[in-house]
Order: sequence, then structure tokens, then C-alpha cells
Amino acid sequence: MGQTYHAKTMTHEDAKAFITYKGEIRHDLGEKIIPYEIARTLVLKGPTKVGVIQCPCRASKEHGCTPMDVCMVLGSFVDPTAKLKPLRYLTTQEAVELLEAEHKRGHVHTVWFKDIFDGRAFALCNCCKCCCGGIEIMMKYDAHNMISSGYVASRSDITNTAETASPSQAAGCVGCGMCARSCPFNAITLSPGKGAIVDQSKCLGCGVCVEKCPKKCLKLQRDPTKPPPLALNELF
Repeated sequence: MGQTYHAKTMTHEDAKAFITYKGEIRHDLGEKIIPYEIARTLVLKGPTKVGVIQCPCRASKEHGCTPMDVCMVLGSFVDPTAKLKPLRYLTTQEAVELLEAEHKRGHVHTVWFKDIFDGRAFALCNCCKCCCGGIEIMMKYDAHNMISSGYVASRSDITNTAETASPSQAAGCVGCGMCARSCPFNAITLSPGKGAIVDQSKCLGCGVCVEKCPKKCLKLQRDPTKPPPLALNELF
């Protein structure tokens, strides 16, 4: 069990709230939404310390994405990590700025837990689909190592089904394909005359497509069938 990982996809706003919150939140995710069918209560502590290290996924690639220093180590895990590898301490403002920059690059915020760390959050990563080992394993082997943010993307200019979208309804979407190309989970396709179609069963609610859409035709909405979001303002 010490080798199993769990990651929670986060929206950009939830990631910023998480990195700036200083209290303790208990968040019971429930058995049915936990990877590997492990029921646990996650104890999230707003990090009193934040450090950033080189992303091992990007560093392992011959032409890995830059910048390399984008993996945030959280709280009590910062000082021990600094003894093992190069680490730069961040102020809260610097951490938020890093999140902002990675969000604009179209990268996914994921908070990581490991059972040998008592199920506590130890890292907040900013994952690109071309380098991230977690995303690669998930997409290639259908491994459930990441769970949804609790949101799904949908078209803001039409009802999000192929049957109801018509060319006139899809006037806001120009079919540029930016959303489909940027989606880390292959959840968006383009339909002739209808534009972008979101497969919400594949969508993990990262919000990358919302940021990348030049026409602002996409939005995130809460999906009650998905795991609950880490919306901190609702948990304390």
C-alpha cells in the first residue's frame, strides 16, 4: 500500500484557496470515489511552509516542459525534502504567483496524498499532459490515480449535449479546437457545425479549457455525481 498514490484535481480558484489557507480541514471523500477503493478521511492542513522543487516528470523527459521548478512541497514535508534535494522556499505570494503562471500555461493543479504519509497532502503539482507521469499512466492504462475536482466543463453558450446543439446555438464557438488540444484528458471533441462537445464522463474539471478558450464559451459547473470539490470556504 505504500506505493499507491492518490491525486485530487483542483480548479485554479480552489488551488489558490488551498495554498493560502492556514487552518485544518477534515474532508471525508467516501469510499466510492477513492482510487483503489480505499476509504479514508483526508486530513488537509493549510501549509505553514511551501517549497518548490524540480518536477521529476519534466526532468525525466529529453525535452521536458519549462520551467522545471513547479512542484510544490507542503507543510511539514518541506524541511525534510530540503535535506534530500534542492528546494526553494516560497512565500505565500510567490506560491500563488507560481499557480497563476502555470494556470495560464494550461497546466493542471493536482494535490497529492500518499498512504505512508497518513493520507495527508504532501505536494501540489502543476501537471502538463506531455510530461506528467500520473496523467500518462491514467490515460494509457485507465488507472484511477486521479479523481475529479468535483466540477465538469460545459458550453456556456449552449446546452452541453450533441443532440441539442445546433449551428445557430453554437455561434459563440468558432471551432478553433484550442480547448480540445489543451484538454489533458481527451474529454473534448469538435463536431462540424456544432463546435466543441464535452464528454463529461471523461472530464476531471481542471478548468484548462476554460482558460484557453479565446471566445470564453466554456465554464465549470458543479457535478453532483463527481467527488466533492476541495472548496475550503464550504468546509470550515
